[in-house]
Amino acid sequence: YQLIRHSFAAVANETKTFATMDKKTIPSHVDEFGWCTWDAFYSGVTPQGVIQGVKSLREAGAPPKTVILDDGWQQVEPKKKSTEMDVAKEDPSDGESKQSITSRVAGGILRIFAKIVSILYERFVRKA
Repeated sequence: YQLIRHSFAAVANETKTFATMDKKTIPSHVDEFGWCTWDAFYSGVTPQGVIQGVKSLREAGAPPKTVILDDGWQQVEPKKKSTEMDVAKEDPSDGESKQSITSRVAGGILRIFAKIVSILYERFVRKA
């Protein structure tokens, strides 16, 4: 374990991009009860499920001070090679690909979802 600790310390010192645990102060909220949605829903997280989960914990006498919305593991896969289907998705006549439009719509939906989660957090969790 010493080798690993020394190695991480050397990399942290060289890159200046992170600090090792011995250089950090653990925040006090680490000792508070929290709930992560992964164990309850895996990748099927919904606003209704989160509300019901927090409500259930509160009714059981264990209100969470923190809720972590976790809809799954990060997936890292090799980039797919372009195919004729990918090229056909782009419409050069309007100068914008269908993929970029889809990305913007998805981004908008995510922003709306984030706002809803923020409102639900303030309404149900912070009061717990």
